[in-house]
Amino acid sequence: MNWQFPPSTLFLFVAATVNWLLALYAIRSRNSLVLPAFTLLLWATGIWAFGYGFELASPTEVSKLFWAKIQYLGIAVVPPAWLLLALQYTGRDIWSQRKRQVLFLLFLIPTITLLLAWTNERHGLIWAHTELVKHQNIWLLDYSYGRWFWVNIACSYLYMLLGSGLVIHRILRTPGIIRQQSIWMLVAALLPWISNALYLTGVNPFRLDLTPFAFTLSGIAVIGGAFRSQFLDITPIAHSNIIMKLDEGIFVLDAKERIIDVNPAGQRMVDLSLAAIVGKPVTDVFADWAAWMSQINQEQRAEAAFTLNRESRIYELRLTPLVTDGNAKQQGQMIVFYDITTRKQQEIQLNQARMEAVAAAKAKTDFLANMSHEIRTPLNAVIGMTGLLRDSLLNSEQQDLVHTIFTSSDTLLSIINNILDFSKVDAGKLELENEPFDLEDCVLAALDLVKTKAHEKGLQLIHQISPDTPLFCKGDALRLRQVLVNLLSNSVKFTDEGQVRVEVSSNLLGHAQCEILFAVRDTGIGIPADKVEMVFQSFSQADTSHTRKYGGTGLGLAISQRLVRLMGGKIWVKSEVGKGTTFFFTMPTEVATSEPKRYLRKKQLKLPGKRILFVANHSGTRRYMSRQIRTWGIHPYVAGSLPETVYWLQNSTPFDVIIVDEDMLTAEKDLLLSIRQLAHNTPLLLLTQQGRVPAEIQAHITGHVQKPIKPSALYEVLVDVLSVQKNQEGAVVMQGGAETAVSLPLTAPDSNKQPHTLRILLAEDNLINQKVAKQMLRRIGYRADVVLNGREAIDALRNQPYDVVLMDVQMPEMDGVEATQIIRSEFPAERQPRIVALTANAMARQRRAYLEAGMDAYISKPFKIEELVSALADSQPLLTNVAMSHVPRTGEPIDVRGFEEVMGEDTVDLLGELLLMFVEETPSSMRRLQQAVHGHDATAVHHLAHRLRGSGSSISAMSFADLCYELELMGERGELSGAELVMMQVEKEFDRIRDWMHKQQFAIT
Repeated sequence: MNWQFPPSTLFLFVAATVNWLLALYAIRSRNSLVLPAFTLLLWATGIWAFGYGFELASPTEVSKLFWAKIQYLGIAVVPPAWLLLALQYTGRDIWSQRKRQVLFLLFLIPTITLLLAWTNERHGLIWAHTELVKHQNIWLLDYSYGRWFWVNIACSYLYMLLGSGLVIHRILRTPGIIRQQSIWMLVAALLPWISNALYLTGVNPFRLDLTPFAFTLSGIAVIGGAFRSQFLDITPIAHSNIIMKLDEGIFVLDAKERIIDVNPAGQRMVDLSLAAIVGKPVTDVFADWAAWMSQINQEQRAEAAFTLNRESRIYELRLTPLVTDGNAKQQGQMIVFYDITTRKQQEIQLNQARMEAVAAAKAKTDFLANMSHEIRTPLNAVIGMTGLLRDSLLNSEQQDLVHTIFTSSDTLLSIINNILDFSKVDAGKLELENEPFDLEDCVLAALDLVKTKAHEKGLQLIHQISPDTPLFCKGDALRLRQVLVNLLSNSVKFTDEGQVRVEVSSNLLGHAQCEILFAVRDTGIGIPADKVEMVFQSFSQADTSHTRKYGGTGLGLAISQRLVRLMGGKIWVKSEVGKGTTFFFTMPTEVATSEPKRYLRKKQLKLPGKRILFVANHSGTRRYMSRQIRTWGIHPYVAGSLPETVYWLQNSTPFDVIIVDEDMLTAEKDLLLSIRQLAHNTPLLLLTQQGRVPAEIQAHITGHVQKPIKPSALYEVLVDVLSVQKNQEGAVVMQGGAETAVSLPLTAPDSNKQPHTLRILLAEDNLINQKVAKQMLRRIGYRADVVLNGREAIDALRNQPYDVVLMDVQMPEMDGVEATQIIRSEFPAERQPRIVALTANAMARQRRAYLEAGMDAYISKPFKIEELVSALADSQPLLTNVAMSHVPRTGEPIDVRGFEEVMGEDTVDLLGELLLMFVEETPSSMRRLQQAVHGHDATAVHHLAHRLRGSGSSISAMSFADLCYELELMGERGELSGAELVMMQVEKEFDRIRDWMHKQQFAIT
């Protein structure tokens, strides 16, 4: 008998293929809670249809029976798979809570049925009798069913009945918006019932079991639901197990804004029954609905307020559009109410706390500012007067008493500064600058501030900067110096012998970006390992016994740590007890493209080719000096002992300068005498920690440089010595800005000397502060007129010009800031004095305000005489400009007679020196001025032309000065039309000056 393939087999094979393809598509395309049961149902239906097709096509009874057994792989699995799908779809609790037990019960009878089908020949419980019958030329297998077959049928019908019941129950309780999902499931449930009923009752006209076809259509219906109604994305389980149990109130609206569903939380929120909510327009339930909708933002959110059970609640309302058809047409929307009452109350409390904190911080800031002023004003008198007293003639006992007062008041000032700085950092009020600065100058300035205490303890201060470290950086030099001073002070405090060293290196991070690494090493007592973490804590020290021995507030390192963090770096410490401590910190920075501003730097003559002998017993000092001197083109020679020194002096060409470290004088008593015997005319400089030359060796010394060595200070001393320009006291006078060491005589000038030319006005209302300032000025050779407030200062300036105004900030009637603003706006440029603020206010923000008001600099009270000297060193007399502006013009580019009228007779040599400086330095300024003119930078034009005008006036080049003044006015007005023509005239006038110098036979290098 041959295989037979009636048309029905083709439909069965197609049904099997469709089921398997649907199962594969569902697995690859969807991710849902119901997928496992749905996929199992499709695979089982496919196997059923596939086996049924081959049963029909088989030619023998044996083969047909084999394929009938294959069908049971699907027949036994389809009913439990359907029930499993219904359980998962409807989210019955029993399924989620007892998963293993449910699976066991569901598949117990189907598993037994499957085993009995494959062993039917032994017991006949599935098929009691089978035979081949012919129907319409097709051989069919006719069955006589056994007892277990009906058990399996009952179980299958029960599973199908339960599954269909669950789906129908869900339909009745599902909102209309998502009800289409359940309708698709209902169709899928009814089709197998209809087909199986036709087969069992004999009504089926085809004499075939249509159940596989029915389940295939069920699978298609389910897939249709997945596409049409997001069946596999939004299932009723979400409605029952999630939405209905949420604490947030949820309302579902249809397209006509009627409420069609609500969860229990929403029902409790409005305190209404379900019947009073469902089916009602949303405006009936929420009277403020329209107002809420007007507040909806782009995120579909708004705030709503309710009064529930006499308690006011605040909700955040969120809307979600519901789209349920293929055209993405909105069928309604879901509203979720989030109770944010607690959050709002917390926000109100936080805002209240923030306002109180801001008010408290402001009160604290104001208090600190006021207390700073109140404390610093009397402290200014104590430190100032003690400093003056210290420099007077006192016996040893008086010197000891004065030293104690001075040291104690200096310590008190340091404590006050630490507390103020800590408070500012702690309150987040500290702002960092980002200006170019000289890195080595900053390090040396920090060493300067601790050198006195280091010298008292016999400690050596050393600094070393690696060659690859950039010279100029951008950042806050003041705060960097403060960190270094705090670390250096700490090292000096806890080191009794040896040295304190600052090492600086850098690490390139990118284009013009680098990280500077600082290391402050000492040979002090060290820190125990278990105490290292404590050193950066506020008001603490590693060992409290050290507080009694060494003193201190324990704030310095805490402030340093916070400042380093503000600068974007990190700080850490390594220490070994008895051997010393090293503090490391980093500072990210940008390499400065231009040098920082410097004021009144001495004319730097060229030194290449000069020969210097440097004598020091410390190899590190010799290496540093050799490296530094070599950068200026000078040939260095070094000696570490008296024999080496004698060797160089006896066997070498005469040196231009000899420099001796004062530490050598202790080890080599005859060193100076030997040097003077072998090189009696060679200038001899002393490196000294104290900043002065001992009286017993002054006869041998030409000049001195204070340690730690500043390259700028050393350079200027060498210029002075090699130029044979020494003052009559025997001490070299170095005049410079904040970056330059200043060593001015602190005694009044002799009557036969030319008096200091600065005319000074002191505006100070406090009589004690007046006395302190006048005494300090008198000590350094100046006198000052005194006024009591800003108004009197303005009147005094109207009566006569002053070069410098020392302006107290807080004064009655008119304070210093207001007075400065009036001076800057009212007086012409040639009558503008240099204004130095005298302030007891330690707040950087207010100091910046003083500079923005027009002040040129500030000195913090209490100030020392060295700070006053430094401020005055940056000042220039206005007399030169004022007087020379009225000198009659001559046909020559330089008015020699006018110069002599101002500077005195027999000053031609001085004029020659000034002309040399002018010709060498002016071209670079003129190039920058020309660039500013071409670039239409009015501010730069005004600034550069003003400087050039001052330079021209100082040498009586009045035509040159007038042309520069014309450019200065153009820049001030911001109108640069015609500036290029004037610039050409300036260049021609400069050429005239240079030609005139040739004719007058002035030497031009």
